[in-house]
This record gives sequence, structure tokens and C-alpha cells, in this order.
Amino acid sequence: MNSLAGTHTLKTAGLTGCVGGCVAALGLWQTGLIAAVPAATGLTALAASDLTTHRFSLRTIRLATALVVVGLVLDTMRASAWDRLAATVAMTGLVALAVLAAWLITPGIALGDVLLLTFAVLVPAWLSPWA
Repeated sequence: MNSLAGTHTLKTAGLTGCVGGCVAALGLWQTGLIAAVPAATGLTALAASDLTTHRFSLRTIRLATALVVVGLVLDTMRASAWDRLAATVAMTGLVALAVLAAWLITPGIALGDVLLLTFAVLVPAWLSPWA
């Protein structure tokens, strides 16, 4: 599997950055979470990459996941909500296992979908694990 998506032109990279920045600002404003910023920019970059090449960069998802985890730890420290972080880890793990099981039995789900959904659930799981 190729770990790099197709190259972007300066125009599409700038548009993706602008949209990602706006989504990140909105996420920070609505949630107050530091982790919302890398989550929003990462999801925007992954969506733009998937839209243009039907693939996404594994490097981007790794980096964005690491930044979101650091952001969640910082948000947890600010709120002194270690139980919330534990619930987030548990819920994210359950979602990952469920999607992985679906990937194993369903031909229409790609492994990239498993990675993407696991990444996408991190911040919402911190906000409300049972929602």
C-alpha cells in the first residue's frame, strides 16, 4: 500500500489549508478543546486527499492522531477529567473493534475506513462517550 496520496497543486493545498483552518477555528470555538484543532485540520486534509485521489496519506493520519492524542491529554489535564479520557480510550477501542470486525466480514469496507473512523471518533468520544 502506498503511504502517500497524490500531489496537490499549490491552489488545492491552499484551499484545503484555508478550509481546514476555518473548520479548526470553528471546532475550537464550539468545543473549547485543543484537540479539536488537529482533528479538524487532519480530517479536512484526509477528505481532500481522498476526494482527489481516492486514497489518503497514512503519514497524515499518523501525525494527526498523535496531535489529537496530545491535545486530548492537555484538555484532560486542564479539566482534571482523567475518567473522561479513560472513557474516550475505551469507546474509541470499542468502535475500532466493531469497525474492524465489519471490515473482516464485509467486502465493502476498506481498511482505510477502519483507520479513518477510529481517528474521527476521538474528539466526539471525549465530549460524550455514550452519544
